[in-house]
Amino acid sequence: MKLKRNAGFTIIEIAVVVSVIAIIASIILVSFGQVQKDSRDRSRTADIMSLKHALDHYYRDNNEYPAVCSGDNSGCNVSPLAAQLVPAYIPSIPTDPKIATPYQYIRGVPGTINSYGILISYEAQASCKAGVNVSSGWWGTGVLTCEDG
Repeated sequence: MKLKRNAGFTIIEIAVVVSVIAIIASIILVSFGQVQKDSRDRSRTADIMSLKHALDHYYRDNNEYPAVCSGDNSGCNVSPLAAQLVPAYIPSIPTDPKIATPYQYIRGVPGTINSYGILISYEAQASCKAGVNVSSGWWGTGVLTCEDG
């Protein structure tokens, strides 16, 4: 008497295949998440560069940076800059690509050294501040000045 063998997979074979697929999927998901963070960080850098460009043009025309916060050397979000910059210097004020909140802005005391700073909170790297004559005390001494790029 001949035994008929079923042409199926054993439970062990199925478990091995499912495990391999799960490992590959988790690697892809982790990599994709990092790619998304890097992409949003590049978008933040581009936003800040366009905002810096608009502020530089405003300075050339007005010999000072916009005063929109409650006082010099005090910070606020960049949204109020729209009154001075849009549409003459920039089409719209950029916001963070992930959480759609505005970046932070500080204008230094005019007459001494014209200055301003913008705080950028990155995901894949440390937060930093960009601008002209950025004070080391703005947003705390632990926040480094961004390298232009």
